[in-house]
Amino acid sequence: MNKITQKKDGDITIFEIDGLLDDKNREFIYQLKTQVYLYIVDCEIDKTTPKTILDLTKVTFINASDLGALVSLFKRSKLANGELKLANSNEKVKSMLIITQLI
Repeated sequence: MNKITQKKDGDITIFEIDGLLDDKNREFIYQLKTQVYLYIVDCEIDKTTPKTILDLTKVTFINASDLGALVSLFKRSKLANGELKLANSNEKVKSMLIITQLI
């Protein structure tokens, strides 16, 4: 099931991602990027600092090319003087992040 749930915890916005991040789910990855970008832009408009967590608890797989989408989100958040963190990745996802030197 491909689903993104956005919720607030104080001044932090959490995006819970439920789905595969692979080439077969390009539309889902586009949806994720769009949702996070819009949140960051809204913060800029409101003159607040975007504090973002991508909760990867339900992400069972991520491929190397889709890590590029995460990198672009990190960069966009940095441009807005914000923070973007990854949380709760499983061992498979974590090893991909380590191999690509993202953590």
